[in-house]
Amino acid sequence: MMRYEINKPITSEQFVDILRRSGLSERRPVDDADCIADMVANADLIVTAWSDSLLVALLGRLRTGRTVATFRTLQSIGSFRIRESDAN
Repeated sequence: MMRYEINKPITSEQFVDILRRSGLSERRPVDDADCIADMVANADLIVTAWSDSLLVALLGRLRTGRTVATFRTLQSIGSFRIRESDAN
């Protein structure tokens, strides 16, 4: 069953995991732990979708002093069909 949450905290590890599973890790600094931690800690808004305890989608405004704010939904991860979009 899919569950949606608003501003439920996520870990840096969960964020990196979903970026990798979606294929978006090539465009994000997933190997820069400090930057990822800053992005998660300084999120203005995070809307997540969960299948049991697995994070399957993320819409968020994540930013650091080094990274511009982005809104992003993650695209089909496994059997989940979710479209990717940017609102920069």
